[in-house]
Amino acid sequence: MKKAVAAIIAVLMLAGLFSACSSESSQASAESNEDNTVIFNAENADPETAVNGNIAVGEDEVLVIAPQLTAGKVNITVAPEGSENETPTIEWEFEGTESTEYMPGEGEYEVWFTVTEKATGSIEVYTMPAESEGMEGMADPWRDITAEEANACVPNLFKAPEGAEDIHWAVMDGEENAPSLVELGFVLDGQSYIAREQITGDAYEDISGMYYEWGEPETVKLANWAGGEMEGKVYAAQDDLGMAKLCTWYNVEIGISYSLAAVGDDLGGLDIQAVAESMYNPDTDVMSNMP
Repeated sequence: MKKAVAAIIAVLMLAGLFSACSSESSQASAESNEDNTVIFNAENADPETAVNGNIAVGEDEVLVIAPQLTAGKVNITVAPEGSENETPTIEWEFEGTESTEYMPGEGEYEVWFTVTEKATGSIEVYTMPAESEGMEGMADPWRDITAEEANACVPNLFKAPEGAEDIHWAVMDGEENAPSLVELGFVLDGQSYIAREQITGDAYEDISGMYYEWGEPETVKLANWAGGEMEGKVYAAQDDLGMAKLCTWYNVEIGISYSLAAVGDDLGGLDIQAVAESMYNPDTDVMSNMP
């Protein structure tokens, strides 16, 4: 009898010790500090653990999400303060240390961290000026270039449409000889656009940098591109901040992915397909220039 009681006590003590260790070693927190930064920390945090913080985004500021996770995955939702969490502004799942920038617009936001795979490490969320050349410890991956330099980076380069203003070319150089990502920004009829192009090889890749819950795309044929036989897809989305439209296409003969994106308060009448069609440049089309 004494042995049985001793065994039961030993089991209870072991269970208590295990429970204490679990509660101490499995934890997650989010702190919003006076520097307008939200810091998430996790130590063996269990899946479905959820914590949140608040951050203010000023005019012409981007939101930077800089993870330093040594294990696991964390879902991050950024939503306007006071909105329903079922309709988030934007949502990502992070692992490792790759950072992301997003320009949600001026306002107060809630940042929710939800562990999806047992996680250890930290994630820092902060703001920086959109035109900044980079902050200490995070260099701006984009550099300004000319149209001629862009043409040297990728074949079959698009052009700015007739009548476009505020034309700006930039490139993000690929690491370890990876293909460069070329970007063209412009304003047409008062609407801002961002177009991107990159050699992606055997399949199309989403190079737009747009993080929306897109609906079912409309499949279209883009005039001018590939003799009018270029298949494209047109997407539309809407969130608490406005609308977004995206047109993507892929040159299967060369392995090039393209995207054209626009955001605004009301894009209901915007024909983004027509803008993409007007960006075809016969002078850079290597197929049309072949003898």
